[in-house]
Amino acid sequence: MYPEGPGVLCELVQNADDAGAREAAFLLDHSRFGASSVLSPRMAEWQGPSLYAYNDAVFSDRDLIAISRIGQDSKLEKPSAIGRFGLGFNSVYHFTDVPGFVSGQNLVIFDPHASNLPGITPSHPGLKISFVGRGLPDQFPDQFRPFLLFGCDLQSAYHGTLFRFPLRSEAAAGRSEIKHEPCTPEDIKHLFKSFQRTATEALLFLRNVGRISVFERMEAGGEPKLLFCAQRAAAAAGGFGDQQCHHQQQEKWQQQEQQECL
Repeated sequence: MYPEGPGVLCELVQNADDAGAREAAFLLDHSRFGASSVLSPRMAEWQGPSLYAYNDAVFSDRDLIAISRIGQDSKLEKPSAIGRFGLGFNSVYHFTDVPGFVSGQNLVIFDPHASNLPGITPSHPGLKISFVGRGLPDQFPDQFRPFLLFGCDLQSAYHGTLFRFPLRSEAAAGRSEIKHEPCTPEDIKHLFKSFQRTATEALLFLRNVGRISVFERMEAGGEPKLLFCAQRAAAAAGGFGDQQCHHQQQEKWQQQEQQECL
């Protein structure tokens, strides 16, 4: 896996660019969600602070198969690129033991230890759910509320991709066979600071992504704070200045909060 550093975020942005995304965003969410209605007792441990990675492209069927093969590799020693993922995606295990994402009609959670999710095995250490029409937020509200961000409602197909990386706690790190060090919100804040110095330069090498936004939210239901927004000069000249970038992102969040309140 990659060493900790802004390269981890750059890899996620590169994957978004390869998928044809026009924008990407990261969020450090300090929220702690309920644990009464989760898929298994062990999943309650992963309801705390999380790093999110969003982009506005949807995984193709080929991409979904590729990332599933990589994400379920319990040894995490085989980063030979399958499609456009591989080593880049495995770097997220620096943050978590149970990465998950929503894209299109699918919600996927990986569990290489095969010890957190119900009904999985070491040979198939992950869960894939086609959620449209399934009423998941009603059946397991605590488990799936953390995914109700960036316009995702888990009711209709999601026109984007949203990753959630619940941060590895001290207790989880003690049991982990992936990494024995915890990952704290302070670690992510330091990562964001490093990334801020390279994000604008990274855009120069991307074909599609023209804007990268980074947020922080202190509690569930709270308003995320835009920490910084990097974008192509051409996009800024076309009217996508910092202020407009801020307003557009705030409108997205306000729309999402309205959906959650319905």
